[in-house]
Amino acid sequence: MAARDAFAGADRAAGALHATRAAAEAYDQAWQTARADVEDAGPIACRAGCDACCYQHVAVLPLEALAIATALRREEPGDQHALRARLVSTDAMTRDFDAPTRRRARIACAFLGAAGRCDIYEIRPLRCRGLHSRDAELCRRQTDHPDLAAAERARQPDPHPAFPLEPVRLADAGLAGLAAVCAERGIAHEPLELMRAVQLLLDDPDRMRGLLDGADGLVEARLDLAARPMAKR
Repeated sequence: MAARDAFAGADRAAGALHATRAAAEAYDQAWQTARADVEDAGPIACRAGCDACCYQHVAVLPLEALAIATALRREEPGDQHALRARLVSTDAMTRDFDAPTRRRARIACAFLGAAGRCDIYEIRPLRCRGLHSRDAELCRRQTDHPDLAAAERARQPDPHPAFPLEPVRLADAGLAGLAAVCAERGIAHEPLELMRAVQLLLDDPDRMRGLLDGADGLVEARLDLAARPMAKR
């Protein structure tokens, strides 16, 4: 409802950005309310500079990628150049990876900046917002030794007690709400891979306009590799 209300009364481009921000703010407010109860089972270990979760694919909706690309276009030329260079390099290395291969590659997200801090933190995707841990050392082991960590997780209860489900479910709710607004407005809402989607939008501004006009112009960034057109990968 927050995303729908934010879209109403604005032109299509502004409405899309307002709706994306409203979904993120709704998540932030819900998590702030729920966090104390969640931490009764153990404190959240995530802190500024803790970046172990920033070495994997991130699923985004097209409007989330659009909001990030729009913000990057507004950066100062010097800042934009450095970040764009990282994005081009990271996308080139990871665009054809599935999720397990991406983890094993141990390649940082292009938006991971100095001192382990996210350069797009204020507009980070909902999937990033919803990922929390009670065990920073476990997160680091998962990044450094993903196959061993997978075997370790398999021996633990499901869900793993280190990773609370509540913020994940809240992020899912935010994504579902934003996807519903996209469906109402005739905007594509298939899950995309963050690096590839933002790179495509920055490379070709026509994709931004096409997305808002109902084109599925980011099919090359589909999270499911099998759903991407082979000739354009």
